[in-house]
Amino acid sequence: MTFQGVFAVLILVAAAIFAMLNQPLLYAPQTVRIPGGTFSVPLVGLLVAITAGAVLLMLLADALALSGWRESNRRLRRRLDDRDHEVAVMKSDDYEIVSAKLDAMRHDLSDQIASLGRLIETRPVETRPVMREERAGIAPPR
Repeated sequence: MTFQGVFAVLILVAAAIFAMLNQPLLYAPQTVRIPGGTFSVPLVGLLVAITAGAVLLMLLADALALSGWRESNRRLRRRLDDRDHEVAVMKSDDYEIVSAKLDAMRHDLSDQIASLGRLIETRPVETRPVMREERAGIAPPR
């Protein structure tokens, strides 16, 4: 219960105690003059009843606001869980795509390495040393 609810309950308890201890005062008629006439009403009783009613309405409004907040909080948590699930699915899809791409790249590189290996095996190797002429004017022995 919120502070507002506790405060409302305390006011209602105080009003109930006042009403039980002062019943004759609650029902004693008072003369009230307002534009349009003079009336004899139990003024204290009306004031206590109006105060108690206002406090009850305040307590009811607090309860309704709290239940609305809880419902919206529940709804937002559900939406957040749905979004978390969607993100997890997207991540797993991305991991699967990356895994498939890596497997394709590995297969392609394996093929390229194998073809390079075959090329190296089939290429003839020169057995005589190749000598170049030097530009200084000295020719290598022949």
